[in-house]
Amino acid sequence: DRVWKFGPNFQSERGQRKVWQESTRDNALFLSTAIQLNNAQLRPAFEWLTQRLIVLPPGMDMNPLLSIELLKTEDGLKRVMDFMRVADIGIDHLELREEDPPAPLAPPPGMMRLNIQLGLPPGVVPGPNKMLRLLAWHKRKDDGEDVAFDIGDESDGTRKLFEFVGGLLRAMDTGATICIDELDRSLHARITRFLAELFQQPHNPNNAQLVFSTHDVTLLDQDLLRRDQVWFIEKDAQAGSRLCPLLDYSPRKGEALERGYLKGRYGAVPLTGALES
Repeated sequence: DRVWKFGPNFQSERGQRKVWQESTRDNALFLSTAIQLNNAQLRPAFEWLTQRLIVLPPGMDMNPLLSIELLKTEDGLKRVMDFMRVADIGIDHLELREEDPPAPLAPPPGMMRLNIQLGLPPGVVPGPNKMLRLLAWHKRKDDGEDVAFDIGDESDGTRKLFEFVGGLLRAMDTGATICIDELDRSLHARITRFLAELFQQPHNPNNAQLVFSTHDVTLLDQDLLRRDQVWFIEKDAQAGSRLCPLLDYSPRKGEALERGYLKGRYGAVPLTGALES
């Protein structure tokens, strides 16, 4: 049986709580039920969870269509290119071409990725009755000539960064919170650091947040993260996972966190043994 508890600040008309409770199905949340029944007090919490919290589980990337949409306007293209240039990945400019498809295209199910093939050349994604080809232009060092690559021919890290840019800029605009598992997957350590720095700087006026897991120990740097921003996952005796804050270990201000972690001072390091011959 469910146990219902309400805080003193939760307001409702007489009898409304009982209606909301009885209307909440076993496979539904009280929060969504109350919103459907026009509870105004809970709406800000509901909208934050549904519109301003973005969670990317393992193996799922940001929707690249957010980045592609930005390329369709002059201001959006400038924002994307400013982001990519600061990341210093060598792309001079991006071009989105609209072409007639060789045959009618159906959008792929689920979240689109730029490297989905659909029998088309790399970097081609379907639009409404059109085929959108995304080209990354590079300037050749020896003669200064511009050379174009389909985005699908770029490295995993470059494609992933492009997938991220639209969602990250939207989060910065709306003050959203993005949770990403293994942020450093396919990304150079300097790019991962750049993404973490992005949410720390003054040009984050709406207080967007980035919550991420990583194996990149170079991010354990007090010049980048405050001590209260770092948490560790450690296996317990039952092989379960335990989340503990860095502050539990009372690190000093200015302490070399990366060195301390690798020495096992904060736990959460794998215990490796020797291979038997």
